[in-house]
Amino acid sequence: DENEFRDKLTPIAIYMEYSLDVKTPTDGNGLRPILNQFTPNNITKQARILLDCGDDNICKPDLKLSVRGDRKQLYIGDDNPLTLHINAQNEGEGAYEAELYIMLPPQADYVGVVRNNK
Repeated sequence: DENEFRDKLTPIAIYMEYSLDVKTPTDGNGLRPILNQFTPNNITKQARILLDCGDDNICKPDLKLSVRGDRKQLYIGDDNPLTLHINAQNEGEGAYEAELYIMLPPQADYVGVVRNNK
């Protein structure tokens, strides 16, 4: 499932080492396969996850952010919590590793976050 991959930008390293099986029987002429002694016996490659970034392979997201509070007014010294409903949507191509930072005033006590990934 592609939702299990959080980091889709970092290449995946693939390493393969190979050798001949010395127990392989000879062919009809009594010969066994050989490897070129001048080439390495391993290969390292990188694979990338295909991204939905269009033909140019450059992601152009169209992020939309809306915020709605559950109260119209706040009063200094009020102990009732304010709940902010934040809705983030992307109407463009992939927005990988996007982050949202919320700066709270020093007087505010942060309680928590509830995610709804629809």
